[in-house]
Amino acid sequence: MTYPQRSIQSFVAEHFVPVKLLLNRTQDQAHFRAYRVIWTPTVVIMDRRGAAHYQSPGYLPPELFLPMLRIGLARALTAWARYDEAAAHLSAVADEAGPLAPEALYWLGVAWYLQARRRAPMMRAWNRLRDEYPASIWAARVPPNQDEGPEP
Repeated sequence: MTYPQRSIQSFVAEHFVPVKLLLNRTQDQAHFRAYRVIWTPTVVIMDRRGAAHYQSPGYLPPELFLPMLRIGLARALTAWARYDEAAAHLSAVADEAGPLAPEALYWLGVAWYLQARRRAPMMRAWNRLRDEYPASIWAARVPPNQDEGPEP
């Protein structure tokens, strides 16, 4: 099982309030509908107000579960304009060069852009994404010609 891993338990304890809901428990079913969870297990990362910022369906082994949690946390932090913290988590995932690195690089570019409102920081992450993971779905999401044109 993934959750019993100490590194995951520590990360969850430091950054989240975990809630376990069961699909076959009547009192939990409203939550599944509210957050559009149709498969279990599904991790939904929410902020303190209950707004969902990230969802990850299905089982992940520990080496992927922790990076997924970092990306989900970073997405919530970005929504609250906590860009430096979000960037730290996303950079950690990107620097591991694992399967979730392309997604982390994409959102790192977004966080850097939102922080500075400048294209250059965003393009540092997105150029790395296109260079290191050109065939990824995340590199395909980078619009063409982002390097061109003056800063806004």
